[in-house]
Amino acid sequence: FVHGADGFGNIDYPAPKTKALEQSAAEFIIEQVRKYPGEVTLVALGPLGNLGKVLELDPEIANLVDEVVLMGGAAIEYGNVSPVAEANIINEPHAADAVFTAPWQVTVVGLDVTHQVLLDNSVLERIKAKSPEQGSFLYDCAQFYINFYSDRFGINGCYFHDASTIAYLLDPSIFEVELGAVRVACEGIAIGQTIFAPQGVSYPEPHWNDVPMTQVCMEVDGERMLKLYEDVMVGAL
Repeated sequence: FVHGADGFGNIDYPAPKTKALEQSAAEFIIEQVRKYPGEVTLVALGPLGNLGKVLELDPEIANLVDEVVLMGGAAIEYGNVSPVAEANIINEPHAADAVFTAPWQVTVVGLDVTHQVLLDNSVLERIKAKSPEQGSFLYDCAQFYINFYSDRFGINGCYFHDASTIAYLLDPSIFEVELGAVRVACEGIAIGQTIFAPQGVSYPEPHWNDVPMTQVCMEVDGERMLKLYEDVMVGAL
């Protein structure tokens, strides 16, 4: 109901003509990480079931990954599917908790920053004018999503969560991060909550012992991110 039945705002875009690999996503990730140890950054823009499966199939793989950058969670911001839970995390809470407690570097681009920046039609119209083919596709896709925010929240624009995550990869200086341990509530009324314990604060409760530090994006320069998005989409970078 947020992105339309086809995930692209009901624009009836042609289906891909290529076939998916018979290999599972988890198997492909393991194969590539072992082929290029220390070189692969994993970017997760949806629920974390595939990464959870990677850790289940090959627990040692975490030591060979350069970094995991994911869109999901909310450290201090309200959730978007419950008062405390973000959609990607609540869909696979056990997998998410496994990802946050594995011994690899994780960076979170969650609602704490994605709720600070709005993409509106003025940006999309400029992209469309400068790069008609890609811009028209982006504009058409976004209308269903923008209308959702307008109808439900009275917002003139939309949050663009996934693009924020890619922006971090392109220019992390746009963001301010805090270090801390992250765990995920896996049951009960708070299921899907990402619980953030800031670095340097100790707790007697054992669930926080030996949990790796996660980088959590807390602030973002919205103007710089929107400019980066526009520049990339029109091929200026």
